Amino acid sequence: MIHKIVIFGGTSEGRELAEWSADQGFSTVVSVATPYGRQVVADRPNLVIRVGRLDREHMKELLLMEIPDLIVDATHPHAVEVTQTIRQAAADCGLPCIRVIREEFPVDPESCGEENVLRVPSVHEAVQILGQENGAVFVTTGSKELREFTRYPGLKERIFARVLPDSRVLADCEELGIRGKHLIAMQGPFSTEINLAMLRMTNAKWMVTKESGINGGFYEKIEAARQCDVRTIVIERSEHEKGLTVAELKSRILWLAGKSRHLSRRVSLIGMGMGGGQQLTLEAQKALLSSEVIFGAPRMLRDIASYVPGRLMIPFYKGKDIFDYLEEHPQRYTASVVYSGDTGYHSGCSGFLREFPKRGGNYSVCVFPGISTFSCLCARFQIRGETVFAASIHGQEEDIVSLLRNYGRVFLLLDRTHTISSVCRELSEAGYGRTQIFAGIRLGYPDEQLIRDRADRLTQEESDPLAAMIMEREDIIDAG
Repeated sequence: MIHKIVIFGGTSEGRELAEWSADQGFSTVVSVATPYGRQVVADRPNLVIRVGRLDREHMKELLLMEIPDLIVDATHPHAVEVTQTIRQAAADCGLPCIRVIREEFPVDPESCGEENVLRVPSVHEAVQILGQENGAVFVTTGSKELREFTRYPGLKERIFARVLPDSRVLADCEELGIRGKHLIAMQGPFSTEINLAMLRMTNAKWMVTKESGINGGFYEKIEAARQCDVRTIVIERSEHEKGLTVAELKSRILWLAGKSRHLSRRVSLIGMGMGGGQQLTLEAQKALLSSEVIFGAPRMLRDIASYVPGRLMIPFYKGKDIFDYLEEHPQRYTASVVYSGDTGYHSGCSGFLREFPKRGGNYSVCVFPGISTFSCLCARFQIRGETVFAASIHGQEEDIVSLLRNYGRVFLLLDRTHTISSVCRELSEAGYGRTQIFAGIRLGYPDEQLIRDRADRLTQEESDPLAAMIMEREDIIDAG
Protein backbone atom coordinates (compact mmCIF):
# COMPACT_ATOMS: atom_id res chain seq x y z
CA MET A 1 0.00 0.00 0.00
CA ILE A 2 1.05 3.58 -0.72
CA HIS A 3 0.82 6.11 2.12
CA LYS A 4 3.82 8.45 1.74
CA ILE A 5 5.56 9.66 -1.43
CA VAL A 6 8.78 11.66 -1.82
CA ILE A 7 9.09 13.52 -5.12
CA PHE A 8 12.26 15.11 -6.44
CA GLY A 9 10.77 17.85 -8.59
CA GLY A 10 11.62 21.15 -10.23
CA THR A 11 9.70 20.38 -13.44
CA SER A 12 6.08 20.80 -14.49
CA GLU A 13 5.67 17.04 -14.02
CA GLY A 14 7.02 17.31 -10.47
CA ARG A 15 4.63 20.13 -9.61
CA GLU A 16 1.66 18.31 -11.14
CA LEU A 17 2.45 15.06 -9.35
CA ALA A 18 3.07 16.73 -6.00
CA GLU A 19 -0.24 18.60 -6.05
CA TRP A 20 -2.13 15.57 -7.41
CA SER A 21 -0.61 13.22 -4.83
CA ALA A 22 -1.58 15.52 -1.97
CA ASP A 23 -5.09 15.93 -3.39
CA GLN A 24 -5.42 12.12 -3.46
CA GLY A 25 -4.74 12.06 0.29
CA PHE A 26 -1.17 10.73 0.21
CA SER A 27 1.38 12.24 2.57
CA THR A 28 3.64 13.96 0.05
CA VAL A 29 7.09 15.52 0.30
CA VAL A 30 8.47 17.35 -2.73
CA SER A 31 12.11 18.41 -2.88
CA VAL A 32 13.01 21.35 -5.13
CA ALA A 33 16.41 22.92 -5.68
CA THR A 34 15.61 26.64 -5.48
CA PRO A 35 13.29 29.06 -3.69
CA TYR A 36 11.74 29.80 -7.06
CA GLY A 37 10.88 26.12 -7.40
CA ARG A 38 9.06 26.47 -4.09
CA GLN A 39 7.01 29.42 -5.33
CA VAL A 40 5.46 27.58 -8.28
CA VAL A 41 4.17 24.63 -6.25
CA ALA A 42 0.70 25.34 -4.86
CA ASP A 43 0.16 24.83 -1.14
CA ARG A 44 -1.92 21.79 -0.26
CA PRO A 45 -2.86 19.86 2.85
CA ASN A 46 -0.67 16.73 3.09
CA LEU A 47 2.09 18.47 1.08
CA VAL A 48 5.50 19.42 2.48
CA ILE A 49 7.94 21.35 0.27
CA ARG A 50 11.69 21.16 0.98
CA VAL A 51 14.07 23.62 -0.68
CA GLY A 52 17.77 23.18 -1.39
CA ARG A 53 20.18 21.32 -3.64
CA LEU A 54 20.96 17.87 -2.22
CA ASP A 55 23.94 15.63 -2.80
CA ARG A 56 23.79 11.86 -2.33
CA GLU A 57 24.31 11.96 1.44
CA HIS A 58 21.72 14.65 2.03
CA MET A 59 19.24 12.75 -0.13
CA LYS A 60 19.82 9.67 2.02
CA GLU A 61 19.20 11.74 5.16
CA LEU A 62 15.90 12.98 3.74
CA LEU A 63 14.77 9.51 2.68
CA LEU A 64 15.73 7.85 5.98
CA MET A 65 13.87 10.58 7.88
CA GLU A 66 10.69 10.26 5.77
CA ILE A 67 10.80 6.50 4.95
CA PRO A 68 8.46 6.88 1.93
CA ASP A 69 6.62 3.99 0.30
CA LEU A 70 7.68 5.36 -3.09
CA ILE A 71 10.32 7.76 -4.46
CA VAL A 72 9.56 9.66 -7.65
CA ASP A 73 12.32 11.21 -9.76
CA ALA A 74 10.59 14.02 -11.66
CA THR A 75 13.70 16.08 -12.39
CA HIS A 76 14.48 17.51 -15.83
CA PRO A 77 15.09 15.02 -18.69
CA HIS A 78 18.58 16.49 -19.23
CA ALA A 79 19.54 16.38 -15.52
CA VAL A 80 21.37 13.09 -15.96
CA GLU A 81 23.69 13.48 -12.96
CA VAL A 82 20.83 14.35 -10.60
CA THR A 83 18.86 11.32 -11.76
CA GLN A 84 21.85 9.08 -11.14
CA THR A 85 22.27 10.53 -7.63
CA ILE A 86 18.60 9.97 -6.78
CA ARG A 87 18.81 6.39 -8.02
CA GLN A 88 21.91 5.73 -5.90
CA ALA A 89 20.40 7.31 -2.77
CA ALA A 90 17.22 5.25 -3.17
CA ALA A 91 19.27 2.06 -3.57
CA ASP A 92 21.36 2.93 -0.49
CA CYS A 93 18.12 3.17 1.52
CA GLY A 94 16.51 0.10 -0.04
CA LEU A 95 13.50 2.11 -1.24
CA PRO A 96 11.63 1.84 -4.59
CA CYS A 97 12.20 4.65 -7.07
CA ILE A 98 10.37 5.41 -10.33
CA ARG A 99 11.66 7.79 -13.00
CA VAL A 100 9.11 10.07 -14.68
CA ILE A 101 9.63 10.44 -18.42
CA ARG A 102 8.10 13.00 -20.72
CA GLU A 103 5.74 12.10 -23.50
CA GLU A 104 6.56 13.01 -27.06
CA PHE A 105 4.18 14.87 -29.35
CA PRO A 106 3.24 12.35 -32.07
CA VAL A 107 2.44 14.66 -34.96
CA ASP A 108 3.79 14.35 -38.46
CA PRO A 109 7.24 15.89 -39.10
CA GLU A 110 5.89 18.28 -41.72
CA SER A 111 3.50 19.93 -39.26
CA CYS A 112 6.40 20.48 -36.84
CA GLY A 113 8.63 21.98 -39.49
CA GLU A 114 11.18 19.19 -39.07
CA GLU A 115 12.70 20.01 -42.46
CA ASN A 116 14.07 23.19 -40.82
CA VAL A 117 15.40 21.46 -37.70
CA LEU A 118 18.94 20.33 -36.93
CA ARG A 119 19.45 17.75 -34.19
CA VAL A 120 22.72 17.62 -32.28
CA PRO A 121 23.92 15.55 -29.30
CA SER A 122 25.18 18.43 -27.12
CA VAL A 123 25.42 22.18 -26.56
CA HIS A 124 28.98 22.11 -27.87
CA GLU A 125 27.86 20.98 -31.33
CA ALA A 126 25.11 23.62 -31.35
CA VAL A 127 27.63 26.36 -30.56
CA GLN A 128 29.98 25.19 -33.31
CA ILE A 129 27.17 25.39 -35.89
CA LEU A 130 26.04 28.84 -34.75
CA GLY A 131 29.60 30.13 -34.81
CA GLN A 132 29.73 29.53 -38.55
CA GLU A 133 26.37 31.20 -39.23
CA ASN A 134 24.95 34.72 -38.92
CA GLY A 135 21.92 36.25 -37.25
CA ALA A 136 20.34 36.57 -33.82
CA VAL A 137 19.94 33.40 -31.74
CA PHE A 138 16.98 32.78 -29.40
CA VAL A 139 18.29 30.39 -26.71
CA THR A 140 15.73 28.45 -24.64
CA THR A 141 18.01 25.81 -23.10
CA GLY A 142 18.09 27.39 -19.64
CA SER A 143 20.84 29.24 -17.81
CA LYS A 144 23.26 26.40 -17.08
CA GLU A 145 24.36 26.04 -20.71
CA LEU A 146 24.81 29.76 -21.44
CA ARG A 147 28.50 29.81 -20.50
CA GLU A 148 29.25 27.53 -23.44
CA PHE A 149 27.59 30.01 -25.81
CA THR A 150 29.47 33.02 -24.43
CA ARG A 151 32.88 31.38 -24.87
CA TYR A 152 32.63 31.30 -28.66
CA PRO A 153 34.03 34.56 -30.15
CA GLY A 154 31.32 36.91 -31.36
CA LEU A 155 28.40 34.70 -30.34
CA LYS A 156 27.52 36.35 -27.02
CA GLU A 157 26.40 39.56 -28.75
CA ARG A 158 23.94 37.61 -30.92
CA ILE A 159 22.27 35.71 -28.05
CA PHE A 160 18.83 36.44 -26.65
CA ALA A 161 18.41 34.08 -23.70
CA ARG A 162 15.14 33.08 -22.05
CA VAL A 163 15.67 31.95 -18.45
CA LEU A 164 13.72 31.47 -15.23
CA PRO A 165 12.93 34.66 -13.25
CA ASP A 166 15.14 33.59 -10.35
CA SER A 167 17.51 36.08 -8.69
CA ARG A 168 20.46 33.66 -8.72
CA VAL A 169 19.88 32.80 -12.37
CA LEU A 170 19.75 36.50 -13.28
CA ALA A 171 22.97 37.14 -11.34
CA ASP A 172 24.72 34.32 -13.22
CA CYS A 173 23.57 35.79 -16.55
CA GLU A 174 24.81 39.22 -15.51
CA GLU A 175 28.20 37.72 -14.71
CA LEU A 176 28.33 36.18 -18.19
CA GLY A 177 27.54 39.54 -19.78
CA ILE A 178 24.01 38.64 -20.89
CA ARG A 179 21.83 41.52 -19.79
CA GLY A 180 19.34 44.15 -20.87
CA LYS A 181 17.27 43.31 -23.94
CA HIS A 182 19.34 40.16 -24.46
CA LEU A 183 17.89 38.63 -21.27
CA ILE A 184 14.25 37.47 -21.04
CA ALA A 185 13.21 36.21 -17.59
CA MET A 186 9.89 34.33 -17.71
CA GLN A 187 8.29 31.19 -16.34
CA GLY A 188 7.02 28.64 -18.89
CA PRO A 189 5.72 26.58 -20.47
CA PHE A 190 4.92 29.02 -23.27
CA SER A 191 2.21 29.02 -25.92
CA THR A 192 2.97 29.16 -29.63
CA GLU A 193 1.81 32.79 -29.69
CA ILE A 194 4.25 33.85 -26.95
CA ASN A 195 7.12 32.07 -28.68
CA LEU A 196 6.13 33.76 -31.96
CA ALA A 197 6.18 37.17 -30.29
CA MET A 198 9.64 36.57 -28.82
CA LEU A 199 11.12 35.28 -32.06
CA ARG A 200 9.82 38.35 -33.87
CA MET A 201 10.88 40.74 -31.11
CA THR A 202 14.45 39.43 -31.20
CA ASN A 203 14.47 39.16 -35.00
CA ALA A 204 15.89 35.67 -34.49
CA LYS A 205 17.27 33.66 -37.37
CA TRP A 206 18.04 30.67 -35.13
CA MET A 207 16.47 29.07 -32.06
CA VAL A 208 18.18 26.59 -29.75
CA THR A 209 16.12 24.29 -27.55
CA LYS A 210 16.38 20.99 -25.76
CA GLU A 211 14.36 17.92 -26.63
CA SER A 212 12.26 18.57 -23.57
CA GLY A 213 9.06 16.66 -24.40
CA ILE A 214 5.46 17.72 -24.42
CA ASN A 215 5.35 19.26 -20.92
CA GLY A 216 8.42 21.31 -21.71
CA GLY A 217 6.58 23.18 -24.45
CA PHE A 218 8.71 21.58 -27.18
CA TYR A 219 5.95 21.48 -29.80
CA GLU A 220 4.97 25.12 -29.21
CA LYS A 221 8.57 26.25 -29.76
CA ILE A 222 9.02 24.18 -32.90
CA GLU A 223 5.68 25.34 -34.31
CA ALA A 224 6.51 29.02 -33.64
CA ALA A 225 9.89 28.62 -35.35
CA ARG A 226 8.17 26.98 -38.34
CA GLN A 227 5.75 29.87 -38.68
CA CYS A 228 8.58 32.43 -38.48
CA ASP A 229 10.84 30.43 -40.81
CA VAL A 230 13.47 30.31 -38.05
CA ARG A 231 16.01 27.50 -38.17
CA THR A 232 16.08 25.40 -34.99
CA ILE A 233 18.82 23.41 -33.31
CA VAL A 234 17.48 20.69 -31.00
CA ILE A 235 19.82 19.29 -28.37
CA GLU A 236 18.80 15.66 -28.05
CA ARG A 237 18.66 13.68 -24.86
CA SER A 238 21.80 11.69 -24.18
CA GLU A 239 19.72 8.54 -23.93
CA HIS A 240 16.06 7.59 -24.07
CA GLU A 241 15.16 6.88 -20.49
CA LYS A 242 13.08 4.10 -19.07
CA GLY A 243 10.30 5.02 -16.72
CA LEU A 244 6.64 5.99 -16.55
CA THR A 245 4.79 8.99 -17.91
CA VAL A 246 2.80 11.15 -15.50
CA ALA A 247 -0.43 9.43 -16.54
CA GLU A 248 1.10 5.98 -16.16
CA LEU A 249 2.57 6.83 -12.76
CA LYS A 250 -0.75 8.15 -11.47
CA SER A 251 -2.39 4.92 -12.58
CA ARG A 252 0.35 2.85 -10.88
CA ILE A 253 0.02 4.77 -7.62
CA LEU A 254 -3.76 4.44 -7.58
CA TRP A 255 -3.50 0.73 -8.32
CA LEU A 256 -0.97 0.22 -5.52
CA ALA A 257 -3.23 2.17 -3.19
CA GLY A 258 -6.26 0.07 -4.17
CA LYS A 259 -8.15 3.06 -5.58
CA SER A 260 -8.14 2.39 -9.32
CA ARG A 261 -11.15 0.08 -9.38
CA HIS A 262 -13.36 2.98 -8.30
CA LEU A 263 -12.40 5.21 -11.24
CA SER A 264 -14.45 5.57 -14.41
CA ARG A 265 -12.91 6.76 -17.66
CA ARG A 266 -14.22 10.04 -19.04
CA VAL A 267 -14.24 10.97 -22.73
CA SER A 268 -15.24 14.51 -23.76
CA LEU A 269 -16.36 15.19 -27.33
CA ILE A 270 -15.48 18.79 -28.14
CA GLY A 271 -16.86 21.02 -30.86
CA MET A 272 -14.08 23.56 -31.41
CA GLY A 273 -15.63 25.94 -33.91
CA MET A 274 -14.57 26.56 -37.50
CA GLY A 275 -10.81 26.85 -37.05
CA GLY A 276 -7.99 28.58 -35.23
CA GLY A 277 -9.25 27.48 -31.82
CA GLN A 278 -10.71 30.87 -30.91
CA GLN A 279 -14.28 29.55 -30.87
CA LEU A 280 -13.63 27.08 -28.04
CA THR A 281 -16.17 27.59 -25.28
CA LEU A 282 -14.96 28.00 -21.71
CA GLU A 283 -16.43 24.63 -20.68
CA ALA A 284 -14.77 22.96 -23.69
CA GLN A 285 -11.38 24.42 -22.82
CA LYS A 286 -11.81 23.32 -19.20
CA ALA A 287 -12.54 19.76 -20.37
CA LEU A 288 -9.49 19.82 -22.65
CA LEU A 289 -7.21 21.07 -19.87
CA SER A 290 -8.37 18.24 -17.61
CA SER A 291 -7.63 15.59 -20.28
CA GLU A 292 -4.55 13.39 -20.23
CA VAL A 293 -4.78 12.79 -23.99
CA ILE A 294 -6.52 14.66 -26.83
CA PHE A 295 -7.54 13.10 -30.16
CA GLY A 296 -8.50 14.74 -33.43
CA ALA A 297 -7.58 15.36 -37.05
CA PRO A 298 -4.11 16.96 -37.45
CA ARG A 299 -5.57 20.38 -38.38
CA MET A 300 -7.78 20.38 -35.30
CA LEU A 301 -4.85 19.50 -33.03
CA ARG A 302 -2.66 22.22 -34.49
CA ASP A 303 -5.46 24.77 -34.02
CA ILE A 304 -5.94 24.07 -30.31
CA ALA A 305 -2.30 23.40 -29.36
CA SER A 306 -1.63 26.88 -27.98
CA TYR A 307 -4.83 26.83 -25.89
CA VAL A 308 -4.01 23.58 -24.08
CA PRO A 309 -0.20 23.48 -23.78
CA GLY A 310 1.43 20.39 -22.34
CA ARG A 311 -1.17 17.84 -23.44
CA LEU A 312 -0.48 14.62 -25.31
CA MET A 313 -2.17 14.76 -28.73
CA ILE A 314 -2.87 11.77 -30.96
CA PRO A 315 -3.99 12.30 -34.61
CA PHE A 316 -6.89 9.82 -34.46
CA TYR A 317 -10.46 10.93 -35.14
CA LYS A 318 -12.41 7.74 -35.90
CA GLY A 319 -14.29 6.18 -32.99
CA LYS A 320 -12.82 2.71 -33.50
CA ASP A 321 -9.23 3.96 -33.56
CA ILE A 322 -9.77 6.07 -30.45
CA PHE A 323 -11.36 3.26 -28.44
CA ASP A 324 -8.65 0.84 -29.57
CA TYR A 325 -6.01 3.26 -28.28
CA LEU A 326 -7.79 3.77 -24.96
CA GLU A 327 -8.13 0.04 -24.43
CA GLU A 328 -4.42 -0.40 -25.12
CA HIS A 329 -3.61 2.40 -22.62
CA PRO A 330 -5.77 1.72 -19.55
CA GLN A 331 -3.76 4.23 -17.51
CA ARG A 332 -5.41 7.13 -19.34
CA TYR A 333 -8.54 8.05 -17.40
CA THR A 334 -9.50 11.31 -19.10
CA ALA A 335 -9.54 11.97 -22.85
CA SER A 336 -11.03 14.46 -25.29
CA VAL A 337 -11.81 14.29 -29.00
CA VAL A 338 -11.97 17.56 -30.95
CA TYR A 339 -14.23 18.09 -33.94
CA SER A 340 -14.60 21.11 -36.20
CA GLY A 341 -17.74 23.20 -35.89
CA ASP A 342 -20.73 21.89 -34.01
CA THR A 343 -20.81 18.32 -32.69
CA GLY A 344 -24.46 18.01 -33.79
CA TYR A 345 -24.17 19.19 -37.39
CA HIS A 346 -22.58 16.81 -39.95
CA SER A 347 -19.87 16.03 -37.39
CA GLY A 348 -17.56 13.05 -36.91
CA CYS A 349 -18.91 13.05 -33.36
CA SER A 350 -21.80 10.87 -34.55
CA GLY A 351 -19.36 8.11 -35.58
CA PHE A 352 -17.86 8.07 -32.10
CA LEU A 353 -21.27 7.88 -30.48
CA ARG A 354 -22.19 4.94 -32.73
CA GLU A 355 -19.04 3.10 -31.66
CA PHE A 356 -19.50 3.88 -27.96
CA PRO A 357 -22.35 1.38 -27.18
CA LYS A 358 -20.36 -1.45 -28.78
CA ARG A 359 -17.50 -1.08 -26.33
CA GLY A 360 -19.17 -1.11 -22.95
CA GLY A 361 -16.66 -0.87 -20.14
CA ASN A 362 -16.32 1.80 -17.53
CA TYR A 363 -16.71 4.85 -19.81
CA SER A 364 -18.67 8.05 -19.45
CA VAL A 365 -19.06 10.33 -22.47
CA CYS A 366 -19.95 14.02 -22.42
CA VAL A 367 -20.55 16.20 -25.52
CA PHE A 368 -19.60 19.90 -25.57
CA PRO A 369 -21.11 21.59 -28.65
CA GLY A 370 -19.14 24.30 -30.42
CA ILE A 371 -19.98 27.30 -32.58
CA SER A 372 -21.08 25.93 -35.93
CA THR A 373 -20.07 27.37 -39.28
CA PHE A 374 -23.78 27.90 -39.94
CA SER A 375 -24.31 30.18 -36.93
CA CYS A 376 -21.01 32.00 -37.54
CA LEU A 377 -21.77 32.75 -41.18
CA CYS A 378 -25.24 34.01 -40.30
CA ALA A 379 -23.70 36.28 -37.67
CA ARG A 380 -21.02 37.61 -40.02
CA PHE A 381 -23.66 38.76 -42.53
CA GLN A 382 -26.33 39.55 -39.89
CA ILE A 383 -28.78 37.05 -41.36
CA ARG A 384 -31.42 35.49 -39.12
CA GLY A 385 -30.68 31.77 -38.90
CA GLU A 386 -34.33 30.77 -38.72
CA THR A 387 -34.85 32.13 -42.25
CA VAL A 388 -32.18 29.83 -43.72
CA PHE A 389 -32.45 26.15 -44.63
CA ALA A 390 -29.24 24.37 -43.60
CA ALA A 391 -27.72 21.73 -45.89
CA SER A 392 -24.31 20.28 -46.60
CA ILE A 393 -22.46 19.19 -49.72
CA HIS A 394 -19.33 18.43 -47.72
CA GLY A 395 -18.54 14.89 -48.85
CA GLN A 396 -22.06 14.26 -50.13
CA GLU A 397 -24.36 15.17 -53.00
CA GLU A 398 -27.35 17.51 -52.96
CA ASP A 399 -29.50 19.03 -55.70
CA ILE A 400 -28.61 22.62 -54.89
CA VAL A 401 -30.87 24.11 -57.56
CA SER A 402 -33.89 22.28 -56.10
CA LEU A 403 -32.89 23.39 -52.61
CA LEU A 404 -32.74 27.02 -53.73
CA ARG A 405 -36.02 26.74 -55.63
CA ASN A 406 -37.83 25.14 -52.66
CA TYR A 407 -36.40 27.10 -49.73
CA GLY A 408 -35.24 30.45 -51.14
CA ARG A 409 -32.36 30.92 -48.71
CA VAL A 410 -29.99 27.96 -48.19
CA PHE A 411 -26.79 27.41 -46.24
CA LEU A 412 -24.22 25.05 -47.80
CA LEU A 413 -21.13 23.56 -46.19
CA LEU A 414 -18.59 23.16 -49.01
CA ASP A 415 -15.53 20.96 -49.60
CA ARG A 416 -12.68 20.50 -52.08
CA THR A 417 -15.01 19.22 -54.82
CA HIS A 418 -17.99 21.49 -54.20
CA THR A 419 -16.45 24.97 -54.19
CA ILE A 420 -17.84 28.49 -54.39
CA SER A 421 -17.10 28.67 -58.12
CA SER A 422 -18.56 25.24 -58.95
CA VAL A 423 -21.79 25.98 -57.07
CA CYS A 424 -22.11 29.39 -58.74
CA ARG A 425 -21.53 27.87 -62.19
CA GLU A 426 -24.26 25.30 -61.51
CA LEU A 427 -26.65 28.02 -60.41
CA SER A 428 -25.84 30.21 -63.41
CA GLU A 429 -26.30 27.36 -65.89
CA ALA A 430 -29.72 26.63 -64.34
CA GLY A 431 -30.85 30.24 -64.80
CA TYR A 432 -30.19 31.37 -61.22
CA GLY A 433 -27.16 33.55 -61.96
CA ARG A 434 -28.65 36.52 -60.06
CA THR A 435 -28.74 34.51 -56.82
CA GLN A 436 -27.10 36.47 -54.01
CA ILE A 437 -24.12 34.65 -52.46
CA PHE A 438 -22.86 35.22 -48.90
CA ALA A 439 -19.62 33.24 -48.57
CA GLY A 440 -17.12 32.74 -45.75
CA ILE A 441 -13.64 31.38 -46.38
CA ARG A 442 -11.42 30.05 -43.57
CA LEU A 443 -13.83 31.33 -40.94
CA GLY A 444 -12.17 31.78 -37.56
CA TYR A 445 -8.62 32.04 -38.93
CA PRO A 446 -6.61 35.29 -39.12
CA ASP A 447 -6.93 35.28 -42.93
CA GLU A 448 -10.72 34.88 -42.86
CA GLN A 449 -12.41 36.24 -46.01
CA LEU A 450 -16.04 37.25 -46.55
CA ILE A 451 -17.58 37.57 -50.03
CA ARG A 452 -20.97 39.00 -51.00
CA ASP A 453 -21.86 39.01 -54.71
CA ARG A 454 -24.10 37.49 -57.37
CA ALA A 455 -23.55 33.89 -58.44
CA ASP A 456 -22.84 34.81 -62.08
CA ARG A 457 -19.95 37.00 -60.93
CA LEU A 458 -18.33 34.27 -58.84
CA THR A 459 -18.11 31.44 -61.36
CA GLN A 460 -14.33 31.79 -61.51
CA GLU A 461 -13.80 32.48 -57.80
CA GLU A 462 -10.90 30.41 -56.48
CA SER A 463 -10.94 29.78 -52.76
CA ASP A 464 -9.70 27.60 -49.96
CA PRO A 465 -11.79 24.41 -49.49
CA LEU A 466 -12.54 25.51 -45.91
CA ALA A 467 -15.55 27.49 -47.05
CA ALA A 468 -19.30 27.81 -46.61
CA MET A 469 -21.99 29.90 -48.22
CA ILE A 470 -25.57 31.09 -48.00
CA MET A 471 -27.34 31.38 -51.35
CA GLU A 472 -30.37 33.63 -51.52
CA ARG A 473 -32.88 33.45 -54.38
CA GLU A 474 -33.34 36.72 -56.30
CA ASP A 475 -36.95 37.20 -55.25
CA ILE A 476 -36.20 36.97 -51.51
CA ILE A 477 -36.44 40.54 -50.24
CA ASP A 478 -35.72 40.48 -46.50
CA ALA A 479 -32.14 39.26 -45.98
CA GLY A 480 -32.29 39.98 -42.27
